[in-house]
Amino acid sequence: MAKVKGKHRVRRFFKWFFIVIIGLVVLLYATVFIGHKFLFKLHSTNQPTIAAVSSSNYRFGAAARTQPKTMLGYVKVVSSQVKNYNEHLNNYWPNNPQKNQYLIAQDVKTKTAYLVNPSGEYKKLTSKQFDSYNVPSTMQVTGEWNSFSGNGIEGAYITVSPQALSNYYVYQRYEHLGTYDQFLSYSHELFHTITQKNWGDSKYGNLNRDERLSDSTGRRSRMLLM
Repeated sequence: MAKVKGKHRVRRFFKWFFIVIIGLVVLLYATVFIGHKFLFKLHSTNQPTIAAVSSSNYRFGAAARTQPKTMLGYVKVVSSQVKNYNEHLNNYWPNNPQKNQYLIAQDVKTKTAYLVNPSGEYKKLTSKQFDSYNVPSTMQVTGEWNSFSGNGIEGAYITVSPQALSNYYVYQRYEHLGTYDQFLSYSHELFHTITQKNWGDSKYGNLNRDERLSDSTGRRSRMLLM
């Protein structure tokens, strides 16, 4: 009897342990979702507040271009960026074995999704086609990123809010990185997720992940040029 009661106690402990863990995870996701949606909304401006980087007659940066205002307009822009990234991949991330990466971009409001291939061609996906690519679920707030693999292809999945496309605060929030748009998420996070493990550890280290915001002019210019 003592052994049976002991087993019941252990089972009851693990049962409640898992319930608590799952509850905490759900609470965390709910808190982040509510915070993004209602409590901590980004301020908005349709005018750039950071000057473009200039040299003679050459200007680049958010202040030097017109932001797309629709999901399709955004897809047309990002499709050319995906093409450029795949064509010059070894210049961005030397010795990268992961080539021909695709992109799925989805409107967080309408759930409309587009598939962009490595050559920069894009097509609208039906909900059934979208599901067939095994895209990981997200909280469906703008700017999320995930890798996906399905139907014999792999790449990145990003979420886009058309209402935020012309909000320059969104594209300037990381000034040291340059013009921040979803393309940087596509190229930057693909490197961290797929390629970085193939590189050796840096001998210089950076345990505190210091981004050296006071000394980042070179990094900003590099990302803008990319």
